[in-house]
Amino acid sequence: MSVNPLEEVNTSKENDDPFDRYEQSQQQTTVAIKDRVEGTGMLVEGDGQLLTVAYKGRFMESGKQFDQSDNFVCRIGRNSVLPGFEDGLRGMRVGGLRTIRIPPNKAYGDEWYKGTIPPSSHLEFDLELKNIAQTPQEEFQVQLEKFGVGRAIGGAIIIAYLAVTNTLLLVPLQFLPFLLLLFTTTRQL
Repeated sequence: MSVNPLEEVNTSKENDDPFDRYEQSQQQTTVAIKDRVEGTGMLVEGDGQLLTVAYKGRFMESGKQFDQSDNFVCRIGRNSVLPGFEDGLRGMRVGGLRTIRIPPNKAYGDEWYKGTIPPSSHLEFDLELKNIAQTPQEEFQVQLEKFGVGRAIGGAIIIAYLAVTNTLLLVPLQFLPFLLLLFTTTRQL
């Protein structure tokens, strides 16, 4: 069988990678995921897991970074992070590095967010899954680190002082929400 030397042979492969096919359009409604390094630790697989993640977030259109964290703590399945961010974490293993692309419907939608994220923004995050708390003790340790040991000690000292001096009962009710907020403040992505 002979091959015609003038016959055009299509050697290009159709791109089947959803990450590379991601389009910055309203039709794009799913998160695209690209694993750069497969982790070898525990797997993010169910709601309720407490994760520690390092990330850098940038706008896909310009590449400009808008946020980053080295020790971001979130719990899967509690609506405490962007739906697309959570989708991008699922299936990841501790030690893994992943890049995710999030369409507006899974991010901040068509509204401005805190004056920094424009409406209908397509976002890209580089993720590193650092830890999944496995026991209640580990969860407490992660939450304590997130809250800040110094702040926790300071709060305990204030409450102990107020209790010992019997002034805890004298704290006006309008200040209780402020005290609760002070001791339960968390950062939300």
